[in-house]
Amino acid sequence: MGSKQMNKHSYTALATVLTLTGIVVGDINSAFAEPAAAASVALEEVVVSARRKEENLQKVPVSVIAFTEKDLRKNSISNLQDVGAQSANVMIMPSSNAGASAASIYIRGIGQFDEIVTTDPGVGVYIDGVYFARTTGALLNIGDFQRVEVLRGPQGTLFGKNTIGGAVNITTKKPEHELGGYIDASYGRFDRIDVKGAFNMPIIADTLSARVSASSVNADGFAHQANGVDTGDKDTQGIRGQLRWTPSTTVDVVLSADKSRIDERLEPRSTSYIDPTAPIAAGFNLLGSMFPELFEGAPDFGPQYLSPSPYLNYATGENTNKLDAWGTSLHVSWQLNEDITLTSITSYRSQESRSALDGDATPAIFIQFNEEIDQNQFSHEAQVKGVSFDGKLDWVTGVIYFYEDADMVTDSFQVPDLRFFIGDTSRHDIQGIKNNSIGVFAEGTYHVTDQFSATLGLRYTYEKKKWTHDLRQQYFGASLIPPGTETESWNPVTPKVGLQYRPTEDVMTYVSLSRGFRSGGFNGRANTAGVQSFDPEFVWTYEAGFKSQWFDNTLRLNGAAFYNDYRDLQILVVTATPEGGFEIFTRNAAKAKTQGFELEMLAAPVEGLELSGSVGYLDAKIKKSESPAIPAGNRLQMSPKWSFNLGAQYTVPIESFGNASFRIDWAHKSKIYYNAENSDAIADDFSSLNARISFLSKKGWELAGFVTNLTNAHNAVGGFDAPAFGFGIQQWGRPREYGISVRAEF
Repeated sequence: MGSKQMNKHSYTALATVLTLTGIVVGDINSAFAEPAAAASVALEEVVVSARRKEENLQKVPVSVIAFTEKDLRKNSISNLQDVGAQSANVMIMPSSNAGASAASIYIRGIGQFDEIVTTDPGVGVYIDGVYFARTTGALLNIGDFQRVEVLRGPQGTLFGKNTIGGAVNITTKKPEHELGGYIDASYGRFDRIDVKGAFNMPIIADTLSARVSASSVNADGFAHQANGVDTGDKDTQGIRGQLRWTPSTTVDVVLSADKSRIDERLEPRSTSYIDPTAPIAAGFNLLGSMFPELFEGAPDFGPQYLSPSPYLNYATGENTNKLDAWGTSLHVSWQLNEDITLTSITSYRSQESRSALDGDATPAIFIQFNEEIDQNQFSHEAQVKGVSFDGKLDWVTGVIYFYEDADMVTDSFQVPDLRFFIGDTSRHDIQGIKNNSIGVFAEGTYHVTDQFSATLGLRYTYEKKKWTHDLRQQYFGASLIPPGTETESWNPVTPKVGLQYRPTEDVMTYVSLSRGFRSGGFNGRANTAGVQSFDPEFVWTYEAGFKSQWFDNTLRLNGAAFYNDYRDLQILVVTATPEGGFEIFTRNAAKAKTQGFELEMLAAPVEGLELSGSVGYLDAKIKKSESPAIPAGNRLQMSPKWSFNLGAQYTVPIESFGNASFRIDWAHKSKIYYNAENSDAIADDFSSLNARISFLSKKGWELAGFVTNLTNAHNAVGGFDAPAFGFGIQQWGRPREYGISVRAEF
């Protein structure tokens, strides 16, 4: 990002912030005409669509945490990573391999361990009912969102494939038949400028309306490389346009199109250890001492390149991430009668991503990656939902077709300075995946009595993948895999059964048994074993939970306990070669049994005071493994044993103006392993403390000051361990940031 472009963005957005701030401060000083409205003590109802229809969160027999538009703002949530930090048994981090825009999402210990196109994620991401097949581009900034839901546990019946861990279900705000909108701007540390807004406009009264929303995030880097390059900067823009047509009270049509771009450097990395006696490091140093003139980078590799802080490294290679994505969708809802509604969701999406990574973060050129992904997808889903038997049976059924065409080119250079001695160690991989799948599903809940209900659901999926590959590699003696085409198909069945009991109107208990799966795929990394495919991964989940409200709806207490039995667990296996290098495979090499619970509380004990908290426990361990490097007893990666979240907000009325709110949020996750080998060298816990004070005018203006990561904790958000090379890398989250924000609604 050029400095002139950055200054232009900064000056424009800063002027916006200062202008709005002046208006709001003036409004605070002058608005003394009307009495402040008393804050309501009762908790607001939360609506979710976890069962493919909108309903009260407290009536949904699924472990769900939901963030409304108001929650996202008051909790200082700016992207999906912040959602993960404030959710029990959920981890959402930037990928260690595929760039900062790629989301590494784990729920209850299951997620995506490799972002290569031949491997699928374990948590599905949905926006307005549209499935995002790749996690690249899924680490979304919070834009014009109505709500964000995190569904824990397999969602194989209603959402389908690749939701074995759960799903992230996002709903955007739709056009309304009224003129209005908002603008929200903030300025903070590292010259960070966040601007977002939306404009809603009726075109034909009560029939046709439009909504346009946009967002931009720009910030300077907060970490440094020894060559003078800053990392951890932000340069992201997005825009969405929607048309809504409601020709009658029974028909609702929404046409949507969006586009986003990212052009920034990667999250900062540092070396957690350097071992010059490791096999490859030792050989490198020996030859470097004998023939230093043959080395393009540093001819030695040792502790002198150990990072003195998380925000400084000695990398000399490129660390960048670029993404261009766009998509369109058409949603049609037609209510045939009072009991039956037809829904159609058609979507096309396309994205191009480019990332470059200096994998060793030193001037000694050990590992350098350059990766390009071009991905296109089309999907069409038709649903019919309704009620039957005088309201005793709620049901939904549907069919979905999904097609994906993704190409990936990877250039990697493994110790290129040694090519004179051991030959070419570079790799040039060209591969593509074509994925066709059809899913047919149905689920119904029968209300036996006013208190007792039973649920039965089933989905059949047929999936066929075609992989074309040309893995041109001379990798420490590994064989070249010749170009070719491979095809595999699978047809899993994912049922669900459940029972619900409501002893009172405010308490619901449930038990369920459900099955989920992650799609099979192909080993897209060159290796001596040649072409290999791997099968789908399956889980049976047993869950018991409750939803409850107490004391006239001033206390909400929800909880769930679960037991997961994973079979054919897909894990990334790193094996050594006789020549001293390593190879990477994805295999169905393990079984795992995990168990735990989530408990969540929201309370409004007195007028103006809101308290929230959650705790998650996760015992996620490998029970059987075919890989010596990943023995039984290892924890699943990205699965902290404990998750804690606490929040408090106090709102006081300001006479004739509005109110002032003071909020603090704390999140903590215990020790996190970032690989299946459980390398302590790149393991860490995670803690974050955020604070916010805001002044809200009854005229729709809000002025706020905020601090994120108040204690300036050094939080690792990813890592990579290469013991054969003699180093480990940790990837770091953002340090303390502070600033002011202004929001105006009109």
